[in-house]
Amino acid sequence: MPINYKNYHPKWPLIRAIISHRDRNRCKRCKAPHLVLIWRMHDRTWQKYERVPTERENPAYIVADVLTPPHHNVSGPPGARAAILCVCTVAHLDWNRDNNNHSNLALLCQQCHLDHDRPQHLYRSLRSKLTRAAQYELFPVGKPIPEEI
Repeated sequence: MPINYKNYHPKWPLIRAIISHRDRNRCKRCKAPHLVLIWRMHDRTWQKYERVPTERENPAYIVADVLTPPHHNVSGPPGARAAILCVCTVAHLDWNRDNNNHSNLALLCQQCHLDHDRPQHLYRSLRSKLTRAAQYELFPVGKPIPEEI
């Protein structure tokens, strides 16, 4: 999902560059490199992308495999789930976009960022469901609206 810079600090690109440099352009948790093609394994680890040769060694086929995310059609090492381009983004560890203290920011890959945000996503989902249920109680669908007295 694209970032909406209106919700972040005016100097967010600079903050992101500083955090990326501090974390050496690698995920703070799993150490996956930023903007590098990697194998995601079933045990949630990663391996450097090294293409395993197939019976079809046409160069156009190889290029198509590498450029077609999420690369499920490429044969990989045992236990590989998919080959992906690892993109790391800066995460607010306390989920507060206003807290840009460097100790609160970490560079995380897609998988680690989703794992980190999972409790927040579950909370928002539950809150939305409860809000819809409360609205249904106030305005039930299918019931006639009482006429004014």
